[in-house]
Amino acid sequence: MWRFSIFLYVVFSINFCFSQKEPVGQNLILFLVDGLGANLFNNTDSRMKFGAKTLIENGVEADYLIPVFPTQSYPNWFSLATGLYVENHNFTADFMFDPNNTLFFERDLGVDDLNEKWWRANPAPFWYSVGKAGIDVHCYWFATCHMPYVDLVVQVPLSRRHSFKNDEEHDLYSYIPNIMKYIQKYQVYRKQLVLLRYDGLAKALRTHGEDSEQTVQELSNFDQQVRKIQKRNNFGIEGAGYEQSA
Repeated sequence: MWRFSIFLYVVFSINFCFSQKEPVGQNLILFLVDGLGANLFNNTDSRMKFGAKTLIENGVEADYLIPVFPTQSYPNWFSLATGLYVENHNFTADFMFDPNNTLFFERDLGVDDLNEKWWRANPAPFWYSVGKAGIDVHCYWFATCHMPYVDLVVQVPLSRRHSFKNDEEHDLYSYIPNIMKYIQKYQVYRKQLVLLRYDGLAKALRTHGEDSEQTVQELSNFDQQVRKIQKRNNFGIEGAGYEQSA
């Protein structure tokens, strides 16, 4: 069974230079792609990873990453969000039972999944620290980003909230041009953090397989988006980061 926890993690450091006023600081776009791990990336035709290679050449690539177990969606997502291993952030599986409160967590499918007891005792996600620092946070199907933590709630429209219960297709790429315009418009006033998560590649892998035409098309589409973001940023990607994991 294909798991969602294999991913490519791309970070863009965005700083447009078209305004007469100086930006207040760096803006950041974090792009999480379900299904694109190290093996698939390394085996992909070089013509379909030009954008990622440009990021590597002009930014930073992790030499290695230590795997997070269990290899399930929510444990991995919480490790990304907190920088901690499962034994430290306490989200140990996609399906859990809390005997102290008689609660089940069932990967977005259960009636108790939104209960605050699952969230308030956990370590702070990085977007909490970012939001408390006065930086605007925008989430596009990034898991748990809309959940309240202590005194901060990221306002995410219902249509952009992740849920395994909702299997509707969404066109993440169509949002990117407006995201870039928004960053450019407000960069002289506020810094922006944009969290993007795309699951189209994982669905193609699960449904059609690694060597299918659908998977190849998804890889090509993703690389085109990476190129467009860099082009829109006038190739100003100094300090950009790149990580890959399986």
